[in-house]
Amino acid sequence: MATLTADQRIEWLQAIWANFQKKAGTHRDMSSSEYHVASKWLSRGLPLAVVFRAIQDFSGKPRRLEALESAVNDAAEYHFKALGSLQALPEPGPLEEP
Repeated sequence: MATLTADQRIEWLQAIWANFQKKAGTHRDMSSSEYHVASKWLSRGLPLAVVFRAIQDFSGKPRRLEALESAVNDAAEYHFKALGSLQALPEPGPLEEP
């Protein structure tokens, strides 16, 4: 994933949050811990489609974005395997600041 501008990072995070809210049936603000989780996904370079798939495939209504971490990791692994680049799979790690 190419380096994103600050505006593109905000749009990416807002898209994740809007998709989560639709699935969860909630209209609350994102917590700081949920922001941190979504930011880690962004820092790993995960495409929006991968995170969207994990959100939509989640069974039931998630109460917190953190509940989707395992589903997002599974979707990312599937995505990178499908691309034939599993060795390039970004590992979860500490949040990297821009």
